[in-house]
Amino acid sequence: MEAEPPSEVAIGFREHLTPERFQDAVKSGEIEDLLHWRKVAPGDVVFTPAGTVHAIGAGLTICEIQENSDITYRLYDYGRPRELHLEHGVQVSELKPHTNNISPQPINEWRESLLNFEYFHIERLRPKAPIQIAKDQPFYLLLICTKGQGQIAGVGFNAGRAWLIPAGSDGLSIDGEGSEWILSYTAKDPLSGIFA
Repeated sequence: MEAEPPSEVAIGFREHLTPERFQDAVKSGEIEDLLHWRKVAPGDVVFTPAGTVHAIGAGLTICEIQENSDITYRLYDYGRPRELHLEHGVQVSELKPHTNNISPQPINEWRESLLNFEYFHIERLRPKAPIQIAKDQPFYLLLICTKGQGQIAGVGFNAGRAWLIPAGSDGLSIDGEGSEWILSYTAKDPLSGIFA
């Protein structure tokens, strides 16, 4: 959503690692240099499947969409005294370069598909006029405002606000010229009947 230099995220490794090399690198601090750091800018999308070792650099404000999970393994913490989970992390981590690059695809002039994944779909919305989410959706919708302000269902919104719209609920209107949104739901492919 926002990025100040150096504007980097680490996704996967620059090379394949053995579990032993990985553990040694975590203990020595070399792990930071083995990660694949890449520049990011506002609006970029990075897909990080489960098991991908990743880190968020300084100066970034991100919108993170993830599946419901109670498990996060912290492998390295820049010298801070928080608990690490190295033994479990090594067992589930992909110790190789990251290969899941995103290529957004337009759905229409104000809606684009950011990610089609087996378990969920993510879109970016840039409505040019008021829009109406149709009632009785087959899935819950997660709607996050990333830019702008206006009214949603008659209530004011601004960037950083999120809504969970239950499946089967009444429709709602969004009126916010210049606003941008992230929309996520559990279907694999884009739904055609979201908007009335």
